[in-house]
Amino acid sequence: MGRGGAIAGVQSDPPRFRVETASGPGAVALIRLTRLDRAWDVGVVGFQPPDVGGLGLRHVFGIDHALIARPDAGTLLVMPHGGSAVVRAIVGALIDKGCEPVEASGAQRAALVERAEDASIERGMLEALAIAASPLAVDLLLDQPRRWAGVGPSSRAGCDVADGAVLGRLINPPTVVAMGRPNIGKSSLLNALAGRSLALAFDQAGTTRDAVGALIDAGGLVVRWIDTPGLPEAWQRGDALADEHDLVRRAAMDADLVVCCSDAGGEALDASVWLPSGRDVPVLHVVTRADRLGGAEEAGSRALRTSATSGSGLSEFVSAVREALLPASVYRDPRPWRFWRP
Repeated sequence: MGRGGAIAGVQSDPPRFRVETASGPGAVALIRLTRLDRAWDVGVVGFQPPDVGGLGLRHVFGIDHALIARPDAGTLLVMPHGGSAVVRAIVGALIDKGCEPVEASGAQRAALVERAEDASIERGMLEALAIAASPLAVDLLLDQPRRWAGVGPSSRAGCDVADGAVLGRLINPPTVVAMGRPNIGKSSLLNALAGRSLALAFDQAGTTRDAVGALIDAGGLVVRWIDTPGLPEAWQRGDALADEHDLVRRAAMDADLVVCCSDAGGEALDASVWLPSGRDVPVLHVVTRADRLGGAEEAGSRALRTSATSGSGLSEFVSAVREALLPASVYRDPRPWRFWRP
């Protein structure tokens, strides 16, 4: 195969195309493809063209149904809907297939490049939308083609963009690690957030001996929640609790947020002991079972008070989790988001 899918000895030059209709939206667009050869044109256009002199309706690149005319063996007239987004997407697909624009002015070439880049952004947006875990991603992703359309192709590489590392959490769920002393309600908190029983919840220390994970919707931001075993104050390397401690440390290494759980009236866990050195991981302190020990002083003045039994404080806690991982200022940033990069 040569460039553009040509068979050696049959076709040496890639097919060419030209958008015949004026730029801007219209009822029907016309794109002329030339230098096609019957032996390989299906590989270029992705569908079976009509016979010479024929006319037919075809689905073009999975983008749009278009009327196809074939005035001669080497030419196709592709007539899709005339919307700008449709034309840009088809132009981008033709360029991806190795087709080249007919000789054009500098302005026309720039317009073709811009159309191709816009089509690429739209395709990437749809791909990201298909895998995005969080409901909050939908409107933001759908608005990206409009935001990028305001940035010229030559300026896109150095464009001032929104915080992609944070916004990327809308596509790939961030990890939240819950840790605390034994028997302080971590598992009950997870079950309340999930709306179903995911972890054993007993009034007995050591019930959770392994990490339990679940995807939780934190107010539109889906997070990967890891519930870890309880951490007694005293332990030694090699004792029966060593594996649990190692498990908590390993979980904390991948955490985007640590939720430090404590009973009301209990001593707050020093989360910094369990966090990897050199990583700036935010820590959110929460008091569990506040209804049971409501009259006691909570552990830590900054802690949020919650109750898995009554549901009190859970909505405020969920909002705090979302704000820690996806600050409103970042989510509402009007600048474009380079969502196709990590």
